[in-house]
Amino acid sequence: MKTRVSSNKMALMGISILLAIFLSASYLLSNNSYAQGEQKNFTAPKFGLSMQYPSDWTFVPEEEDFNTETYGYSYGSAVLGDFCPSFLVEPEPKVLDCQDKSPAYLKVHVYKLRNGTTVDQFYKQDLSKMKAASGLVPTKVIDKNKINISGLPAIESVSIKGGGSLDKLLELGGEKPTKSKSTSVYVVNGNMGYQFFTISKDQDDYDMYLPTFKDMIDSVQLK
Repeated sequence: MKTRVSSNKMALMGISILLAIFLSASYLLSNNSYAQGEQKNFTAPKFGLSMQYPSDWTFVPEEEDFNTETYGYSYGSAVLGDFCPSFLVEPEPKVLDCQDKSPAYLKVHVYKLRNGTTVDQFYKQDLSKMKAASGLVPTKVIDKNKINISGLPAIESVSIKGGGSLDKLLELGGEKPTKSKSTSVYVVNGNMGYQFFTISKDQDDYDMYLPTFKDMIDSVQLK
């Protein structure tokens, strides 16, 4: 009799363990699916742009329209704002600046291009403007690729910034300078040029943020 009771107990314990494993697996799968699906939608109808960003990130808006600044290839530009991790957001209405406070962020620029401007011209013009402004903090392009955004040809440019006069001043002041790593993606749709700028202030941290940056840029839709 004791053997039969023990066998029954063992069988019940086995069933309980299997049930617990099944429930745990179901819970993990449902949670993972939920987490992967948690995205916020960003839309800027005036600029023909929509994209997604993680639910634990925030968007800090800047300009709402084109400024009057003109370049050789554009009639004006607008910085729509920055995306960065939400832990940097203080209780409303005060919101911290992604650019100043976050170790990494994504910034969206939109340009009103001159008719007929190609994505290659857009990239080269912006690159020359960036080089002209890099006296104190040199920027070196380390990789360039052709990709597609929203079905349109785009250029992806990876850069390292740092090592110039500003770093020497920081060292003299007792601070340890770091090199930042960034990627700019350029795409043209009609007479609108879009630049998606992603950066990690410490180049060693860039790979940690890269999957999030890539998902956000891959989600971009242009109209």
